[in-house]
Amino acid sequence: MDKNQKRILTKWSKLYLRKLKKNLKADGNKATGTTERSLKNIVYSQGVLIQGNESVLAISEGKKATAKKPSDEMVRRIDKWIMKKNPRLRDPKGRFAKRKGSTFNKRLKIAYGVAMKINRTAWKGSKAIDRAYNATEQMLGDELTKDMRNKINKALEQFKGNK
Repeated sequence: MDKNQKRILTKWSKLYLRKLKKNLKADGNKATGTTERSLKNIVYSQGVLIQGNESVLAISEGKKATAKKPSDEMVRRIDKWIMKKNPRLRDPKGRFAKRKGSTFNKRLKIAYGVAMKINRTAWKGSKAIDRAYNATEQMLGDELTKDMRNKINKALEQFKGNK
């Protein structure tokens, strides 16, 4: 890949990420910003790699309902989210509980319940990834076609000059 192609792909990938982030916000999928901050682009000799959380794919493609038990990792992530929101759980006497011991077990039970509810629900994806690509695809095709046309013309000029 030459410098010009790399420049075109870098420009396109930045435009694509901007459009994808805009689509995620427009669909109302911005809760903590972690998903948006996880999006990154890497241009290398083989092409472009777009990286992000698995939540980007879940938002874009949707999810089917399942009766499976949630994984420990899912419960831990939900527990971490609960702690980020800073709940103050109460003990049986109604006082605010300390953040250890039985409170930890309560939090895990709550996180497990939330995870089960997530597993039982389904949602249709917003197709944010496809919409962002469709919006930027034409620009990429035009720029690469123009670049290839210039290279072919240069090669033809050199060929005609050698005759």
